[in-house]
Amino acid sequence: MSWQLWLLLGMGGMAAAGSLAVVSLVRLPQALECPRVFWPLASASLRVYCAQAAAEKNTQRGLFDAITLVDSLPADHPLRPMVDRNIRRWSLELMDVAEELFQDGKLNEALETAERIPYDRLPCTDGECPEEFMKRRSERWKKTWEKAEKIFADSEKALINQKWNKAAEIATLLLSVDNRFWRTTKYEEISGQVQEVRGTNSVLAKAKALADKGDVKSVIEAVRLAASVSPQSRLYPVAKGALARYGQQLMALAEEALEAKDLSGTLDILANIPSQANLQKEVRDFRIIARAQSRTWTGSVADIQAAISELRKIAVDRPYYSKAQELVTRWQTDIADIARLEKAEALAARGDVPSLMAAIAEASQVPQSNPRWENAQALIGRWTATVQTQEDQPLLDRAEQFALAATPEAYQAAIAEADRIGKGRALYDSAQERMGTWRGKLEWLQDQPILAQARSLAASGNLTGAIATAKQISAGRALHSEAQGAIAGWQKQVDAENSLVVARRYAQDGWNSGALVQAIEAADRVPTDSNLRYDANLEIATWSNRLLQIAIEQANSDLYQAIDTASLVPSWTDAYGAAQARIRSWDAMLQPAAPVYEPEPAFRPAAPQPAPEPELEPEPEPARGAGGQQPRLPVDEIPVSPPLAESAQP
Repeated sequence: MSWQLWLLLGMGGMAAAGSLAVVSLVRLPQALECPRVFWPLASASLRVYCAQAAAEKNTQRGLFDAITLVDSLPADHPLRPMVDRNIRRWSLELMDVAEELFQDGKLNEALETAERIPYDRLPCTDGECPEEFMKRRSERWKKTWEKAEKIFADSEKALINQKWNKAAEIATLLLSVDNRFWRTTKYEEISGQVQEVRGTNSVLAKAKALADKGDVKSVIEAVRLAASVSPQSRLYPVAKGALARYGQQLMALAEEALEAKDLSGTLDILANIPSQANLQKEVRDFRIIARAQSRTWTGSVADIQAAISELRKIAVDRPYYSKAQELVTRWQTDIADIARLEKAEALAARGDVPSLMAAIAEASQVPQSNPRWENAQALIGRWTATVQTQEDQPLLDRAEQFALAATPEAYQAAIAEADRIGKGRALYDSAQERMGTWRGKLEWLQDQPILAQARSLAASGNLTGAIATAKQISAGRALHSEAQGAIAGWQKQVDAENSLVVARRYAQDGWNSGALVQAIEAADRVPTDSNLRYDANLEIATWSNRLLQIAIEQANSDLYQAIDTASLVPSWTDAYGAAQARIRSWDAMLQPAAPVYEPEPAFRPAAPQPAPEPELEPEPEPARGAGGQQPRLPVDEIPVSPPLAESAQP
């Protein structure tokens, strides 16, 4: 190629470049064209324009992009002073943007922004530089953030520990944190968690209370409540654990229902076991077991064999494999035991003792571990009772024949014969009952003459002899209670007579007030239902009047002694009213007249003296004895006995 061609191409390229530069200088770009600009060829004015457009967004990226676009201009460029002013302004705005990022919860972006600010373009003022200010601010941000994170973590920890009130109390500390993000967004987040956990905990607590009742309906309702907890809840792991426990509880209830032979109830319980309990395999196996076991309830050998076939479908790696094998072994044994019981019942149907004994021996081979053991024991008990009845009934029949003679010897023979039936035998209770009846009749025949003799002695007046004779009938004998009743009546009569004798002995010293009081007390011990009570009341009335007479005589010489003696008169006697009237009269005589002090008048005529009031004899009051009617003896007719008057003898 010739040099002329090279010169032509060079001049064309220079012209094109110049034209492009001119167009870039004279044409104002649109904001939407800035992202498509090829910056290595962009003019300074275009860079400044796009930088200002980016900075107007007032974002971290926009401000940094603005600084980057214009900071590459040479120091001697005509636009450099304006660019430096903008960079200073944008750097200051970046300091505010960093603070806003921190307040919005973007700590890392805020710290990154603070580090990238071109502090060398910012002047220091009043001895403080922007870079040092932002370093202190960054440290404050970090401390504030650490404090807020700790508060939040402590509140979450209290939530996990189910301390709701404490969690809410800690969360309120976020309101004092110098950060808008923690005061609002995070505080609302943790407060919402507290409220949600409180509500969820209430649901779980109600579920637990229901499950603790233990009945099927309550546990199923507990499952429903626990399953309602959302997987997003902080207490979802707790709810999931509760569901696992309730599932196990329902499995246990299903087993109980099956033991009670309630197939429908068992299947209903299994249907309510939640999937969260992770018991799907167990539920499936137990359904098979329940249906198989229900077939064995008929007792048919064919049904038991069918049940065994069903359980053999449960594989060795299944949860209930061991249980299924245990049931298979048991049911295989049941088949053999059913044959034994059928053979035993066929033998017992003959009814004779040897056949019954053979039936008992056959049924005894059924082991206690077999479910039909109780049935076998019931059959054995019934057949044993039949054997014993056949063996012992002749003994009881002979005893009844002996007792028909109704003599002591006959009753003794009947008792001896019936006593041959040993304890634990089928007719033992019946024999004991008949023996009790015969013993009573035997004792009556033996003791009736003794009681008749005692009553004969009592009728003749020999009460002591009657009591001694009746005491020969010992406790436990047929007539013991009747004898004791008679003895009590006779002893009461003896005690009454003794009390009256003692009272009259005291009253022999007729004018001794102490002796009279003792006599009255002794006579009053005679029972009210005794035939001697009337005599005792007469004596008490006489001795009470005598006490009053003694008091009247003592009043002539000693009023105090008279009052003391009159006070001894019993309140339930006729003489009591007269004695009290005398006491009041004598008491008034002993009271001194109180002097009246008045100023001495100049002249006072003598006052007339009142005439003394006549002493009135009180009327006698009706008798108030402890028992029976007291004889009415007027006070004016009180018999005055000589000091050594003889008392009446019984």
